[in-house]
Amino acid sequence: MINPVDFLSFAEKLLDEGEKEILLRNTISRAYYYAFHHVRENLGIQFKNYKKQRRSINHKERISDHKVLIEFFKENYSLNLATMIHKMYGRRNEADYDLWKDFEKRDAEDFIKDVKSFISNFDASGLA
Repeated sequence: MINPVDFLSFAEKLLDEGEKEILLRNTISRAYYYAFHHVRENLGIQFKNYKKQRRSINHKERISDHKVLIEFFKENYSLNLATMIHKMYGRRNEADYDLWKDFEKRDAEDFIKDVKSFISNFDASGLA
């Protein structure tokens, strides 16, 4: 079984391997998934119930767990967390899909710092 922190460990190992863009992009992607899974796992039933409720409101709308998580933070008065994870989600999408954009080692290093800051803020929020 894999734990959310394993994604962060892997991201940091990728970053240590060099400055090839594929490594940097995957560093960002894996670090994002650490934050995503850490939050989802720690929210547990709260997240599952919120997702079920959100999807029952508009059953025709197919919304990803990523966006449901952002909405969860917004509705639970954590605009700071909502903003942080929204920005990280956008950056992860750029790393995974926007192949015309260039990434540098500094981008991946900064992203890991942002992820750790987000996790620290989440853990201190009292939401979990």
